[in-house]
Amino acid sequence: DLDCNLTELRVASDATNNNPDESQGNGNVDSIGFTRHPDSWAHLLRYYYCGRILDKLEPANVLDVGCGELQLPWFLNKNRFRPKNRDMQYVGIELRGKEAWLAQQVNDAPKYRYKAHMTLARGDIVRDDFSGVPGWSISGFDVTICLEMMEHIPREHFAPTFKRLYDWTRPGGTLILSTPNAGVSVSAAENHHGADGVCREWSYDDKLRIAKEAGFELVDVFGTFTGVTYLPAEVREKIKTDPALSAMKRFFDTSLFNSIIAAGYPAHSNNSLMHFKKP
Repeated sequence: DLDCNLTELRVASDATNNNPDESQGNGNVDSIGFTRHPDSWAHLLRYYYCGRILDKLEPANVLDVGCGELQLPWFLNKNRFRPKNRDMQYVGIELRGKEAWLAQQVNDAPKYRYKAHMTLARGDIVRDDFSGVPGWSISGFDVTICLEMMEHIPREHFAPTFKRLYDWTRPGGTLILSTPNAGVSVSAAENHHGADGVCREWSYDDKLRIAKEAGFELVDVFGTFTGVTYLPAEVREKIKTDPALSAMKRFFDTSLFNSIIAAGYPAHSNNSLMHFKKP
């Protein structure tokens, strides 16, 4: 029942695969990650935010929990986010992770050219001990990132896993977390339910509460995408009457507009990105 450490960008192809060793790990983020995912702009904007935070903080090490097929470092490199710390250590954890993914070639060149010391650890973030993983920081990571993974964890493991994220982040360090807000939409994705039919999403308020109980302090929070009908009535009316917002809605792709308007209404969004600090 813990076959759950999948990012949203892998779950479509792997959700029905019960054997981790059969995962292909082709790193094909172009096809499975961006253009075909219904919330493509939200994924892109999450990655841009991570890139800007990494540029600002210049961390010595980064932990990417539920890293999928290394979409984040792939995206950062393709969009010219370069580690300012030349000795930066990146550690990714993925249930089906394979070290061979790091050696993949595209047109006779390395696929992953992110300028960091990169390690991919295969393991279960709920149960496994990663202290022996090369590059693992016993004192904690400067930045811990967990994007679109917590909604795949059985509910009884959610709070303990949040505590692990806290333990893996150094004092003064940063956690960037993105996961759906239960209860905003009338339904939840099928792959966000366990075999028992129980939804694994948590409400916006519950996530803030559990993060606080784990020890984190909230720095900033954004909605990443929403449906206009979920927004407060006065916002829906303003979208109709404000010339700039009306033009944006007519011109932008629906998923892009929904991500832009969601940013200021995280509690009304299907999904929120939360930026925490460990005291």
